[in-house]
Amino acid sequence: ILVPYPHAADDHQRRNALALERAGAAVVFDQDELTPERLWQTVEGLLNDEAKRSGMRSAATSMARPNAAEDVAELVLSLVSAGA
Repeated sequence: ILVPYPHAADDHQRRNALALERAGAAVVFDQDELTPERLWQTVEGLLNDEAKRSGMRSAATSMARPNAAEDVAELVLSLVSAGA
């Protein structure tokens, strides 16, 4: 369950959250539409739906980039060594 910060630069948190939601890996709420009741309904719904959670887990796993930090570091080092 993602609630993107509405004042983030270029609304990047919302765009990233929506990409996860479209892939089936998350549920997204805008801050101004989220109530305690709605949050609880969503949490309870997910807790009671193993198939939904399993699908979300699979979707999130398929999008994962476990070596992202290492990949970025290697790119930076290659640019530095190339004099860029």
